[in-house]
Amino acid sequence: MSDLYVPESHADHPPQPMWLRLIRGWWIPLMLIAAAAVFLLLKHRQWDAQDAQQQTRNLTTLAVVVAASTLSLLWFFFLSPSPRWLRGVVFSLLAVSVLSVLVACRLRFDGDMRPYLVCGDQALAPPQVREDANVTIPEGAADFAQFLGPNRRGAIEGVQLARDWKAGPPRQVWRMEVGQAWSGFAVAGGRAITQEQHGDEEMVV
Repeated sequence: MSDLYVPESHADHPPQPMWLRLIRGWWIPLMLIAAAAVFLLLKHRQWDAQDAQQQTRNLTTLAVVVAASTLSLLWFFFLSPSPRWLRGVVFSLLAVSVLSVLVACRLRFDGDMRPYLVCGDQALAPPQVREDANVTIPEGAADFAQFLGPNRRGAIEGVQLARDWKAGPPRQVWRMEVGQAWSGFAVAGGRAITQEQHGDEEMVV
């Protein structure tokens, strides 16, 4: 004697809430974003404890965000339960937006390695040299006119620095915005000279 199974009615299984269906269908990108957020939170705490450089913080954060975004997009286009027409529309809009930005803008990094876009005429214009950018060094500062200083030891003799910078922080004497740069300074004749990056051009400023 064979068993007979009667299909259960839909009334026995009410529809699931929208948020539950969303989590079940999109748990992979949600986990990627959550993992990236937790990783960056832990790294920032570590950086605060180690007083890490701002460039390291910004570059690591940028790399993690780009990696998580790329993996999420790959999942959406190839593995997600979204209908094909929706994936096609999102892909088209994303491709048009990226191509428009690449044509009209240029990616730049500031001195702290924070990325920003320069669009329009500024993206194609050559870097402008400021004729009035005469930065003077306070009188009495020792010349540091070659690599690693006068004796090539990376040290300045006879300068007394405060031991506790929280109680007596250094005073900012002057400041000028520069682009992406890794060079040290050469100081001579009341001027400070370094290098910076403007797109594909390296400049001495």
